[in-house]
Amino acid sequence: MRALFRTGFLLLLLLLFTGCNALNQPTPTPTETLLPSPLPPTATFTPSPTPLPSATPTPTATPFAPFEVRTAVDWVNVRSNPGYLFTVQASVRKGTVFTVRGKSPGGEWIRVENDKGISGWIFAQLLESAVDLQAVPVIQPEEVVTVMGRVADRTGKPISEIQFKITQGEAPNQLRTDAMTDPEGVFYAFMPRSARGDWVVEYTAIACTSNLMDEKCNCIGGACGSPDPTKVTINLPDFPALVFEWK
Repeated sequence: MRALFRTGFLLLLLLLFTGCNALNQPTPTPTETLLPSPLPPTATFTPSPTPLPSATPTPTATPFAPFEVRTAVDWVNVRSNPGYLFTVQASVRKGTVFTVRGKSPGGEWIRVENDKGISGWIFAQLLESAVDLQAVPVIQPEEVVTVMGRVADRTGKPISEIQFKITQGEAPNQLRTDAMTDPEGVFYAFMPRSARGDWVVEYTAIACTSNLMDEKCNCIGGACGSPDPTKVTINLPDFPALVFEWK
């Protein structure tokens, strides 16, 4: 009985001791749970549209508007092609009205027509016009042989308003036409397709409107000079373009 009492007493002491230790245990501090920081939102790259180069507008050519001219003298010949060797379609009095359609290469001849059914080519200097005849479009003549040459000085500067005659051989009263250099120093002589054989191209004169002349029609610098060569023989219909050096 005493042993049983002792055992119970020891158990009671053990329980009391254990309870005191449990009460004296520090209360555990709750541990903060760290959550992963959210990643910053990823920026989405939106490419800026590349501006396309604006199309350069193509300049629109101003359409040619035909206009009227009048003959400056009596008995002006209207020819079938630009040149003195072509058929005369009509001879008209001073003041005859024509409508301009174009000019020949070089601008010496003007393509015209009127309401009386007359059409053809007139030498430009025989026409009166309020509009610059050199501003009209070029019309290439058909069924012709073209004799072409260029006059320039030794630096390459073109010489304008230099007149040449083109004759069939050198005998008197041979067939003849004439041509004058334009601002580019080029002359065009139009011949019938039937023209064959030897023809002579020869320098004849300088116009007062040449870039070699002053406002009083005197040669600038006192000496006019001349082309080299002054005369050349060609064989139609085949020949090279002619070149003259002004000296």
